[in-house]
Amino acid sequence: PGRAVPPEAMREISLHVGGIIAGPVPCAIINKRLVQSGETIESFAVERIEPDAVFLRRGEHRLKLPVAEKPARVRLAL
Repeated sequence: PGRAVPPEAMREISLHVGGIIAGPVPCAIINKRLVQSGETIESFAVERIEPDAVFLRRGEHRLKLPVAEKPARVRLAL
């Protein structure tokens, strides 16, 4: 049987993509910080930046975050 992760072993983070700047080296504004591919934010690696979304990776987890008004809430095991 799979073991559930106890709530105290989880943390919730917010990731907000405020904008994407296309160009030779695309950048994204995540949590009011300018990041490029290869950088890390909130323990996620910025895998790539497309005109409409940012792709993040943390171990086996992959996220696609679009530019949005509200932050995405992500629950992570510690």
